[in-house]
Formats: sequence, C-alpha cells, structure tokens
Amino acid sequence: MDNLMKQSCFQLTSVLGSISFNKSTLLIFAFFLLMFENPTFAATRWALIQQQGNGDRVFIDHKSKLRVGNMITLWMLEDYRNAQQDYTRRWYSVASKNIFDCPGRVFRRIHTSHYNGSMGFGQIVRARLLNSKWKPVTNGKLFAAICEGFKKDQ
Repeated sequence: MDNLMKQSCFQLTSVLGSISFNKSTLLIFAFFLLMFENPTFAATRWALIQQQGNGDRVFIDHKSKLRVGNMITLWMLEDYRNAQQDYTRRWYSVASKNIFDCPGRVFRRIHTSHYNGSMGFGQIVRARLLNSKWKPVTNGKLFAAICEGFKKDQ
C-alpha cells in the first residue's frame, strides 16, 4: 500500500512538474480571476430596466438586492451614450449602491464609481462614499423593478 501511495504521488508531481507557466499565462489567469471577482465586471449580472430615447440606459443588479425592513439596498448602473463631464473628468457609466424606501418612494445613494468606459469598464475617474439626502423616486419603471412584490412580502 505504501509503495502504491509513493508511486501515485511521484506520478502526480512529475506531471505537475512538466507543466510550465510563463508570465503571460499567469497574468491572463490573474486578470480573469480579478475580473470575475469584481462585481462591476460581471456584465451578465446587469438587468436592463430602462432604455432612454437618447441611448442612455439604466440597469440594476438583482443578485445584490438586500431587503431589511422597509429598505432595499442594491447596485445600479447608469450607462451613457455620450460622455458626461464636470470640470476635469469625463465618464460614460456610473455604478452606484442605493437604498430604497419602497413605502416612502424615496432613495439615497451611498456609493458611486464613475468609469471612463461603458458598462462599468475602464478606469475609475471618480469614486465617492456618500450619505446623500433622501430624494423622491421619479422613475416609475425603475421603482416598479426595484420594489416589485414589496407589499406581498410584508
């Protein structure tokens, strides 16, 4: 039995030893590992909620939806057809974490990341932790998608 164990371990180490990884293979592996770990890069997680006439789109991440009492917290992605800008920065998409008070029909942002690429790709040109004031939800389609079934669950 010990001899069989030594043989199988030897065969495994000789097989693993014959596999060589160069730097580019390891970098590609690390890139994909980081890409799948970062929630912004998981493009399939975003569900399209609204397509506006100018090409701007609003997405939500149903997997990030967390309900505590009357509040729902989730990630949203706003993707712009044309660049948005302030004095020094330009961005094409904004990923934000928001808290929605469904019975009160209000929301507040607690985090935003502005990206210089579409769909949350590219470099972050601005990131902020926020404690914004409560604002009314004016987009009925967005409110319906986020607070869908809220009263049923209570």
